[in-house]
Amino acid sequence: MEDTLVMAINPLTEQDVLRDLASSASSSIRMYVAMNPSTHSKILEKLSKDSTSGVLYAVATNPYTPRKVLRSLSKNEDLGVRESLCLAEDLPTDVILSLSKDRTALVRARLAERKDLPKHIITKLLKDESRLVRGTMASNKCLSEEVINGLLSRRDLYIREGIAKNRSSTTHVLKRLSNSKCSFILCSVADNENCSSEILTKLSKSEFNSVRECVARNVNCLPEDLLKLSEDKDMWVRYMVASNASTSKEAVRNLLIDKEDSVRESAQRHRHAEDMAAFF
Repeated sequence: MEDTLVMAINPLTEQDVLRDLASSASSSIRMYVAMNPSTHSKILEKLSKDSTSGVLYAVATNPYTPRKVLRSLSKNEDLGVRESLCLAEDLPTDVILSLSKDRTALVRARLAERKDLPKHIITKLLKDESRLVRGTMASNKCLSEEVINGLLSRRDLYIREGIAKNRSSTTHVLKRLSNSKCSFILCSVADNENCSSEILTKLSKSEFNSVRECVARNVNCLPEDLLKLSEDKDMWVRYMVASNASTSKEAVRNLLIDKEDSVRESAQRHRHAEDMAAFF
């Protein structure tokens, strides 16, 4: 069985063999044939009518699946098939449009993760009735700085959370969002790799434990702020400080004698802990 699976996925396997394997009684073998980038379009077309979901998922994401098959799969009743299709390379524009109108928010949200969406589809998904779809689209790195700045005027909390998560958001955008009163938006700002130490200093004083936790795990956080957070009342904040590579030796020293076992154990794994082994 294992040898057959290797043969089914091997790009060098001859088409006649792949054709025979596509009729195998084993769904795993048929799935591997569907995943094979060398499988002929005719075989993929046949497998697109398979009764097993895993085979259909593989056909949907094979970069060489014919466009007419992709169009057919966009109407498949299986939610997972349509979700998988959203990840396919080189989707025809009409299929993208069809998926953007899918009855299930999970499919539309998956589509919103693509990096090659046309502008009119982006606009449509940013206005979607589902907060999941709007938030996912707002967090997509494909958004231009102009679009992101324009979205800041929207009062939609889920759009704002998406912008806060977006790795294309500038420090200026994150600074504006750091004035939010919503903890989940502030958490996303603090988690963003583009978040400046200045913003993190401000958020390190947040009333929300969850926000201070996010600050404590961001490597952009200043050592002096991490030192203060190493004495935070919340155990998980201190745990995150102990795990942060930017934490100073002084803070690690504090955490090595923390009252909580999990915090001490995390501090013992820190790169500075070895230097202080002799003192404990």
